[in-house]
Amino acid sequence: MIKPFSIILALLLVTSCLHANDQVPGELEDFIIGGATIHLADGETIERGSIEVRGGVIVAIHEGRFEVAVGDGISIITLKDGHHVYPGMIDSATTIGMVEIGAVRATRDVAEAGGGDALNPNAQARLTYNVDSELIPTIRANGVLLTHIHPTGGLVSGQSAVMQLDGWTYEDATVRPAVGMLVNWPSMLPQTAWWVEESAEEQMEERDERIGKLEDFFDRAASYKKALDAATPVADAGEESDPESATGVAASDFDIRYDALVPVLDGTLPVLITAQEASQIEAAVAFAKRRGLRMILVGGAEADVVAELLAENDIPVIITGVHRLPRGRDADVDQPGKLASRLRDAGVTFAISSSGGRGSSWPMLSRNLPYHAAEAVAHGLTRAEAVAAITSSPAEILGIADTHGTLEVGKSATLFVSTGDILDVRSNVTHAWIDGRRVDLSSKHTELRDKYRKRLGDAE
Repeated sequence: MIKPFSIILALLLVTSCLHANDQVPGELEDFIIGGATIHLADGETIERGSIEVRGGVIVAIHEGRFEVAVGDGISIITLKDGHHVYPGMIDSATTIGMVEIGAVRATRDVAEAGGGDALNPNAQARLTYNVDSELIPTIRANGVLLTHIHPTGGLVSGQSAVMQLDGWTYEDATVRPAVGMLVNWPSMLPQTAWWVEESAEEQMEERDERIGKLEDFFDRAASYKKALDAATPVADAGEESDPESATGVAASDFDIRYDALVPVLDGTLPVLITAQEASQIEAAVAFAKRRGLRMILVGGAEADVVAELLAENDIPVIITGVHRLPRGRDADVDQPGKLASRLRDAGVTFAISSSGGRGSSWPMLSRNLPYHAAEAVAHGLTRAEAVAAITSSPAEILGIADTHGTLEVGKSATLFVSTGDILDVRSNVTHAWIDGRRVDLSSKHTELRDKYRKRLGDAE
């Protein structure tokens, strides 16, 4: 029998290493940044320009020198030559804020309990977002100021959301509460790795069962939606009418899972289908077309093989990382790096994320987002295209392009300053704002750096 004291001691041991970050969210300020190279992220760059921000919104972008009336009450930040200004980068597929320590179950809130072939379209990523995560400051310190977070696990994981990396609560941090519904498409081919115990036949049977379960679930949701569309609410039937004569779905028949799929079925919300293999992608596209769903492909390791299909159906791709090995035995060793340029050549809209297929256990790698884009530059993208792949392109795919993703008058002042080209690992971020609020760039990393610098100083 486990004693209560043992349970309390275990909880203390776990929570002792799970303290929240103590940073205070930024305060709104009006300012002008001047003297830097400004990357608008729409393909245009302004040398030695300036940006004016008031009320959290960009109100002017000037070329060359800027003038401000004396006593205007606005802060002026004059940057040295070599500094660059970018829109806040967007990691378009991550679980940051949903998991703190992968090995500690109490800090993982990325999937509903049950696992397996769970169907949880009602799960909402934003509700599990922890604004006090120690990981968040380490991510935004490198210019990643927005993230597209999503649940994981099962066949239907739930609803994704766009979050900003600053705020007192998850409501403060929410930029778009529902971006898409995440569906994990089953592998279409049998696996032959040494750790796989099931035979090819067993794997194919399991695949067919999972696809059948997914198809049946969407069929039931479509029937549920049809009943809703045909419903006549009791309240609208007239004062003298018999409530039992009203048609449609009774309150007792309400199903939170099917109800969550209604916006997907009517085209309001896209379906985010995770698929890596070419055969997976083809099957997922056929599924979406047959049901009239708007689809966004997440993963797409072999998307270049079916790029023509994606272009024909106007399906954008969120590439889940460039720093990885190729999937196929016959693929080029640098195929992951070439993927973005191949999609560009085929006319496919794409964004680059940092997840790299590592799943929920590695959200801290979001800080490496610009270096994934840099790898794509080494294999065919231009620098401007690479910057767009982590700013304006994800904003377009995720439905926030009217407020974020580029530096334009009227858009959110979510931006940062770096000492050089942000695709160069040697550059450091010196200033950052989210909606015009100055962001604290300190983190656990900078605390440890300063701590051990003092130790080295003492040793000297």
